Amino acid sequence: MTGSAAVRTALRELFFSEEHSGSDGAPYALALQILCARFGGALSNRYWYPISSGWFDKVGDALGGLDIDFDPHDLAFSGSPISLPEIEDFPAVGHFTRAELEPVARAFDTADLSGIGDEEIAESVTELRDWVRTCVDDGLDLVSFHY
Repeated sequence: MTGSAAVRTALRELFFSEEHSGSDGAPYALALQILCARFGGALSNRYWYPISSGWFDKVGDALGGLDIDFDPHDLAFSGSPISLPEIEDFPAVGHFTRAELEPVARAFDTADLSGIGDEEIAESVTELRDWVRTCVDDGLDLVSFHY
């Protein structure tokens, strides 16, 4: 099963908590993304898409300079909040619970982002701060997908 049929099957299985019938995790990750957007919402990723894998390091360095304990790699590589078959290629999935985001939100609350010298990195850090604040304020977890 490939393409849209595989994603439709994965949607049904995830929505109804059925056992996974496929072994390719990509359709399940796509289905999870659809469910997250539908039932949780989508946040702006204007400053995070498209990015290269080196972007995570650059943003991580900026966060470290602000004493914010957050590894941007986890946005793509911390894994799904639910069990999925192994994803061979893309999308990569990351997630954080609201409880994990609360100390990050507090760190952002006291951070002075004006010291970030690179405008593009500053915009990505600001957008990340907005994601964290939205999730904490609205009682949501953060699930992200990287292509």
